[in-house]
This record gives sequence, structure tokens and C-alpha cells, in this order.
Amino acid sequence: RRYGPPVADGSAPYYQGLNRNKKNVALDLNSASGLDALLSLLASADVLIENFKLSTWRKWGIDDLSTLSARFPRLVHCRISGFG
Repeated sequence: RRYGPPVADGSAPYYQGLNRNKKNVALDLNSASGLDALLSLLASADVLIENFKLSTWRKWGIDDLSTLSARFPRLVHCRISGFG
């Protein structure tokens, strides 16, 4: 974020340029409201990139990731597993 100079308002223009128009949100998916918010966001999302274990998805009530595909057919789901 401070790659520079110059740095203005705590951020370098290089960082601002690479990250413009990006949004992020933090959700507690262990709570019902967090999971509802995720499903609401997925309704209008183009891509989901995640790295959760399948057992974590099951803990949140999503038995199989094909459930997501059936519910959100236009969603591109990218799974990057650090667990093999």
C-alpha cells in the first residue's frame, strides 16, 4: 500500500491504480446472518474464488458444491485448495 514514492493519504498511486473499482467484504460464515449475506451476494456475483475444505462447506449446510452450481447456474466457481 505504501509502495512509492509518492504516497498520498497513506496510499501510493500505484496501489490505488491496481485496486481501483475493487470491493471487499468480511463475513462470519459461522453465523446464519453471514451465510445469508454470502448467498445474497452470490445471487448477483459473476465469480466465487474460495479455498475452504469441503468439510467446512458441509458445516455451513452446503453438502456438495454442486448445490451452489444448481442454485447459481451462471456463477463461475474457482477453488484454489491449499489442502491438496
